[in-house]
Amino acid sequence: MLPFKARYGGEPLGECGIRPQDLTGQPPIVDRIPARSYLVTPARIARSHFNRAFSGKAEVRPYRSLADCCASLAAIVAARVSRQYIYAYWPEFDSLAHEYGVGSVEVGRHFADLDGAISRLVSKLSGSDTLMIITADHGFIDSGPERRVQLADHPRLEETLILPLCGEPRLAYCYVHPHRRQQFEDYVTSELATCTTLFRSEELMRAGYFGLGQPDPRLCDRIGHYALAMKENYVIKDWILGEKPYQHIGVHGGVSEAEMYVPLAVVAL
Repeated sequence: MLPFKARYGGEPLGECGIRPQDLTGQPPIVDRIPARSYLVTPARIARSHFNRAFSGKAEVRPYRSLADCCASLAAIVAARVSRQYIYAYWPEFDSLAHEYGVGSVEVGRHFADLDGAISRLVSKLSGSDTLMIITADHGFIDSGPERRVQLADHPRLEETLILPLCGEPRLAYCYVHPHRRQQFEDYVTSELATCTTLFRSEELMRAGYFGLGQPDPRLCDRIGHYALAMKENYVIKDWILGEKPYQHIGVHGGVSEAEMYVPLAVVAL
C-alpha cells in the first residue's frame, strides 16, 4: 500500500489510473483541520503516489536527515503567524528494527540518537506555545528462522487458498476456496496449532478487533475468510512468482502486548 505498487511485477498502481483514495475512501485528514498544515517527510517518499494522495492542502517539506527533519520543524514553528498543524514522519527506527531486530545494538544506538534529537528540539521550541505529540503506529518483537512458517512447506494448506496470504506475517488473512474450508480448518488446527490461532475474520470484526464504530462495508472484503494470529514470535509467509524472498528479524502486526504497545508522549511547550 505505501509504495502503491502491485505485489506481482511491481507495477505502479498510480500509473494504471488507480488512486489511493479509491482504496481507502478517506479524504486527507489535513483537509478537515481548520489550520494551516505542513507535512515533514523523507525526501525519497515526499512525492510518492501515497504521500501526494494524503498530503491534501498541507505544504510538503522534504528532509534528508534527522537533523534536517528537526531543523525543518523548528523553522516552521518559528515562522508561525497563526494556528497550525505539523505532521512529521520518521521511518528509520522501523527500518532498522526490521533489519537488525528491535533488541539489536544498531537499534539501541539509533534510539539514543533519536532521543537526543527530540530533547534538543524540545529545548529549542520551549516557550513557543506548541503542543508536541510523539507516538508510533505499532510495537515490535524479534523473530528468527526457527519461528518462520513457510507456506510452501505446507502444500495441503496452500492448495486451499484462492489468493496469496494478505495482511501481515504476524496476522495473515486467508481467502479460502469455499469447497475446501473444512480442509483448511482441519489442517491449521492439527498441523499448525503450536504456532497459530485460527479465527474466522467476521468474528474478529463483530468483536471490535478492527476498531470502534460501524465497520465500513468494504472491510469484510479486505480481511479474508479467516485470520491466522501467530503465537509467541512465529510468522507465516508466502512468496509469489518473481518475488525476491527476504527475511525480517523485527516483525509487527500481531496481537502480542509488545506489538500493540506504543509510546505516547505529550509535551506542552
